[in-house]
Amino acid sequence: QLFIFTILGFNISNFTAKNNLFVSNALINYWRFEVVYSSSLQNGSSAIDFEINQPPQNGSCSINPQNGTTTTLFNILCSNWQDSDGVQGYSFQSWTVDYTQQMILAYSPVSTVQLRLPTGADNTSLLHIVVRIRDTLHCITEYNLSSVIVVADSELIDSLVDNLQTSTTGLTNHPLVQVLNSGNQNAISQVINSLSQEFNKINLESIQTIVANGIPTSNIVVSPLDSQYQPGVSSFHDDRM
Repeated sequence: QLFIFTILGFNISNFTAKNNLFVSNALINYWRFEVVYSSSLQNGSSAIDFEINQPPQNGSCSINPQNGTTTTLFNILCSNWQDSDGVQGYSFQSWTVDYTQQMILAYSPVSTVQLRLPTGADNTSLLHIVVRIRDTLHCITEYNLSSVIVVADSELIDSLVDNLQTSTTGLTNHPLVQVLNSGNQNAISQVINSLSQEFNKINLESIQTIVANGIPTSNIVVSPLDSQYQPGVSSFHDDRM
């Protein structure tokens, strides 16, 4: 099917086609831009043909298991993705209640990965995961995995905090520390994300408890555990932090 867009009256040598021209005509893959020019001496024309790059298609992704903790290894398998330019890689993001607030989980050039996931939403523990499949020309298909339930591995996190506060002798044998020392950048970032998320929750809960006991927020100071107490200022620390 042939579509003709005609623009008349230009007397300049440059023409820019904005992205929305192609977005609003997404079903058109093959394009030709042709210019007809004229002068007092002669007329002429020139044209350029090009094809719009298509994203990877016809594939699917799955995740297993459907529930676990922040230390569970979730297996994600993407299969049958096809692209004439070749599939370059897969990136993984998660979100809980707001799609626009996504956390980067990992990037992989292969279609099978194992991920440690952050906790899900506060009320439901549901976590949504988006896979972005990218071809070698950076065209992307977005695939939504089935939602999973992820809760914090509180026992393991508490044991890490206890080791940090009491003795570092056996710290290297702690499972989370072993991951942090593994050199695997994806795994390290996943553990750091989960720990940061849980420590922030602990901090918020502690502040809410202090405020509920009648201490104004303006008088609350969060300081390192080895800092000196300053008279006249209400401060606190949580033994888990």
